[in-house]
Amino acid sequence: MTRPDPIPTAASNPFATCWTRPGALPFLPTDQASVDHCLAVLRGNGMRGKIVGPHGAGKSTLLRALQASLEEAGVPTAWLRGGRDAAPATAAQFRGRVCLIDSFEELGRWRRRQWRRHPWGVVVTTHGRDRLPALAELRPTLADIERCFGLLTQDRSTPVTRTDLRNAFARHEGNVREVWFDLYDRHEQRQRNLNPSAAGA
Repeated sequence: MTRPDPIPTAASNPFATCWTRPGALPFLPTDQASVDHCLAVLRGNGMRGKIVGPHGAGKSTLLRALQASLEEAGVPTAWLRGGRDAAPATAAQFRGRVCLIDSFEELGRWRRRQWRRHPWGVVVTTHGRDRLPALAELRPTLADIERCFGLLTQDRSTPVTRTDLRNAFARHEGNVREVWFDLYDRHEQRQRNLNPSAAGA
C-alpha cells in the first residue's frame, strides 16, 4: 500500500501550520526584540527571563529560536507547555537544564513559584505580569507580518494578496496566528474557485 508523503510539497498552502508553527517560521528580528539581544539579557540574568505579549504575537516562535541558539551553544534545555506538562521543577529530568515554558500563566501559582526558583534557569512566555526579568514585549506590526508573508510565499504560490494580508491583520487586531488561519482559508477557497473540477473530484 502506498503511503502519503508526510513531507509538505512546494504546492501546498503556504499558510498551513506546517509552515507557520513556532520553529518552522524563523523569528525575524524587530525593533522590539532579537534573538541575540535576548540571549545577552539571559546571560546577564542567570538564564532567567520572560517574553510577554498577547495571543499570536510570536512569543512561542521567539522561545523556540532561543532554545535552538542555547542548544547550539552547548546549553542543555527542556521544553514544557504550561498547563499540559505538570512535572514539578524539582523533577530529575530538568536537572542541569535551562527550562523553556510556553504559556507560563497556565500553571498554578505554586507551580510558577517553584519554577521561578529553578536553579539552572527558566525562560517563559506569558500574557501578563510575572516576577521574572523581561526579555521582550512583542507587539507585531504590519511590516513585521509582511516580511513573514514574503518568506512564506517565496517558494509557494498563492492567490492570496498583500491586500488580503493587510485586511486580515486589521480584522484580527495583530493576532498573527489568526491571520495565518484566515489566509489559509482564503487560499483554499480561491484555489477551489480557480479549479472547481479538482474540488469536486
